[in-house]
Amino acid sequence: MNNLRRIIYTSQSVIELNKQAMLTLLHDARSYNAIDDITGVLLQDKGRFLQVIEGPEKPVENLLQRLKNDTRHNEFHIYEDIITQVRLFSDWKMGFGDLQVIELSFLPGIASESEQHDKLLLLVDRLPELAKELYFLLDQSS
Repeated sequence: MNNLRRIIYTSQSVIELNKQAMLTLLHDARSYNAIDDITGVLLQDKGRFLQVIEGPEKPVENLLQRLKNDTRHNEFHIYEDIITQVRLFSDWKMGFGDLQVIELSFLPGIASESEQHDKLLLLVDRLPELAKELYFLLDQSS
């Protein structure tokens, strides 16, 4: 079985991403990720992002370097960088969810958090157990 690398990070957008800009970003990410066999999810909460990327080690490393150099965001912080055999988001070239959408704002244990940065940190800690719930909620909202 091939090793996979999973990275979970947060960052803060330094530009305003309207709906069209977000759709363009997602379209580009999904196209490149399909080529590189990278999967994951991007969650957004008022310009703050949490992203999971997972896939073969070299393509994930290349993507990580591009992300670190991307001037559209700052406050880039990696919370998890592991080698694994299992993908959390195997069906998505890049799933997307806005935590301001009512369905996602009520993720178990997250809704009670008022501070957005704390909300993202809680999600980082709970992503493995919430992955199936995210699949369900994001599929419902698309």
